[in-house]
Amino acid sequence: MSKNINLLFTGGGTGGHYFPAIAIAWKLKEALTTLYPQGDFQFYFIGSSFGIEAQRHEKDLFYKEFYLPIKGFARSFYKGALLNNIKFPFRFIRSTRTVKKIIKTINPTLVIATGGYVSGIPGRKAAKRNIPLYLQEQNAYPGVTTRLLVKHAHVLFYAYEDVIAHISLHPNLRLIQTPNPVRTSLKIIDQPTAQKAFSLNPTRKTLFIFGGSQGSVSINRELLKYAEAWTRDLPLQLLWQTGKNNFDWVKKSLKTTENIHLRPFIDEMGIAYSASDFI
Repeated sequence: MSKNINLLFTGGGTGGHYFPAIAIAWKLKEALTTLYPQGDFQFYFIGSSFGIEAQRHEKDLFYKEFYLPIKGFARSFYKGALLNNIKFPFRFIRSTRTVKKIIKTINPTLVIATGGYVSGIPGRKAAKRNIPLYLQEQNAYPGVTTRLLVKHAHVLFYAYEDVIAHISLHPNLRLIQTPNPVRTSLKIIDQPTAQKAFSLNPTRKTLFIFGGSQGSVSINRELLKYAEAWTRDLPLQLLWQTGKNNFDWVKKSLKTTENIHLRPFIDEMGIAYSASDFI
């Protein structure tokens, strides 16, 4: 590997795609700077201006960020879905032009894509320029973007064996099964300190519920059937990440929130894990 390389990461829309990309970037940065202390390594990231990645404000970033005005095509009916789909072609064209300029400017040595609609355009543009493309798939059933890009990829890193049955294999594709990347910022601390951060009752057991960064409608609906009875009849309290879009209707659906600690989103997941007895 050259000691002077430009690495382009892309993936996002949700935390499930964004956080693995950043976790890989951190590890590569550590490894490369250790192996080649005098090397020149430039890191770049392409995300969506509508995704969770655009809402985060981390300090001391080691990579340069680019955000595309792209939003996924709505495959279900919800408020604003029709308008979103009408705008999609225009957003796609603008994003394609932006990516073309970015790749021409930074000339990446390789591209690492972790999924989500935003990684589709950079991944495809990289393939057209014969830039090595590496994919990382977190789920047992691969997303649309992974299924489209895998035909152009050099390597597919995957966590679950089920993925293989749902992708188009080609002779030049290398398959590597490896656990999902985990953020090094996730630190386990002592439980009393963690519970205090969420104003939890130390005399009750804590059950932590979450359905990804955007929440899960099905998990939230199911939990609503039992939450009040559990916290009334058992020495139990809930730390419940509903997802930003689900927070209001979940809160309104509860008759009481005693011993039910609702959060639309939890950024410090390490503290939430530390505070919990069950997840």
